[in-house]
Amino acid sequence: MAFPLLFTAGMTLVDTLKGLLMVNAYSRVLTEPKRSLYYNLIVTALSAFVGFTIGGVELLALWPHKIGAGLWPVTDFLTAHFEDLGIGIVALFVVIWFGAWLIARQREATMAPVERS
Repeated sequence: MAFPLLFTAGMTLVDTLKGLLMVNAYSRVLTEPKRSLYYNLIVTALSAFVGFTIGGVELLALWPHKIGAGLWPVTDFLTAHFEDLGIGIVALFVVIWFGAWLIARQREATMAPVERS
């Protein structure tokens, strides 16, 4: 009975953190319509890239078994390390989010009003 409770607690924690992250992201995006457009474009492009990457790896992993050829060492490596591919995708999202945060912070600093004496 402990494992279902631990799973529930873990999922609750992850969902709460995701909700806080999304509230923060959307509150920043809604201040400027142009920023909202870029945000939606980047998130959609990244999601499509991730979907095609995972789907492509799965498709290429099945293909040699259907045609009887075992000439896909890269696909064999990726399917053997599928968890690492997932960690890399999450790291990609974090790096892009951090880069966007740095760019936004730099733009805010350069657009700060100049004080006159």
